[in-house]
Amino acid sequence: MLARERRAAARWVGIAVAAAPVLEQLEDAGWLAWLGELAHGRGELPVGAWASVPTLLYFVALGLAAAWLSPRLRPRDRWLFLLACVVVEGCHVLARGLLLPACVAVLAFAAAASRGAFSREAQA
Repeated sequence: MLARERRAAARWVGIAVAAAPVLEQLEDAGWLAWLGELAHGRGELPVGAWASVPTLLYFVALGLAAAWLSPRLRPRDRWLFLLACVVVEGCHVLARGLLLPACVAVLAFAAAASRGAFSREAQA
């Protein structure tokens, strides 16, 4: 049971780490606007959109790495890792002034922290 909760919390950590930078890149490169226009049956992908793919893949890889690393840490180290991720993500969001990506990241970090694996293992 704890292992399943630990994996679920790790997935949320990965989502939280990748959410703000990926959403920011999708917005800046025009992917989101293109999807909105595509839903109405019109629109072309901006010329520079494909240039953002390596950056998008980089941030997705960071999220996957965080999700992989988190359950392998001891409980105390897992909390420190989560705190470090929150601090780095918070600095990024504050520096860029991102509202929607910040909300997504905060919700994902809250979901990760609220998983029982963090609190139960710390007490054991």
